[in-house]
Amino acid sequence: MGVVFALRHQHLELITRDVTRQIETEAKLIQGIISGPVFDFVKSSMLFSNGDVHLRRRAPVSRTFAFKLMDAMRPKAAALAAELVKRPPTHTHTHTHAFA
Repeated sequence: MGVVFALRHQHLELITRDVTRQIETEAKLIQGIISGPVFDFVKSSMLFSNGDVHLRRRAPVSRTFAFKLMDAMRPKAAALAAELVKRPPTHTHTHTHAFA
């Protein structure tokens, strides 16, 4: 979790409102990541966006991840997972490296 410092009223409002809010790019900026592929991924991700941006990004996949559809897929997913757990590894050899 961590410690939150609310230095301005707007910061206090962000953490006390009864609204779910994603962190968007704030965490990356705090970490000093201001550009590059990780920053771009977070900036353009549905999971790290809020409000209208989130709704716009979620719209194309909302039907795909509807509860009824996901619930109907549970038995197949469970069967596939069980099969993967039972299946022996396809490769059993190990690599050894000689260091000079």
